[in-house]
Amino acid sequence: MIVEGIVTTRRGDGSVHLTTMGPSIKQDPVQRILLRPYGTSRTLAHLKESGEGVFHIVDDASLIVQATLGRAEPA
Repeated sequence: MIVEGIVTTRRGDGSVHLTTMGPSIKQDPVQRILLRPYGTSRTLAHLKESGEGVFHIVDDASLIVQATLGRAEPA
């Protein structure tokens, strides 16, 4: 199964950072979603700093395109 979505994290100043990500889905007794941000990404830096983020599974491809282009705005 291919899953794509948007990860939201918070920057140090509290503003929201959006990025697209395709997680790895693990089929085991407890199904898990594993996020794998690049080691040099802002997303990973924000996750390390705050210890939290949200993965949004979306079915509207235009949201993924907007987030990829840096044009998506949080509602």
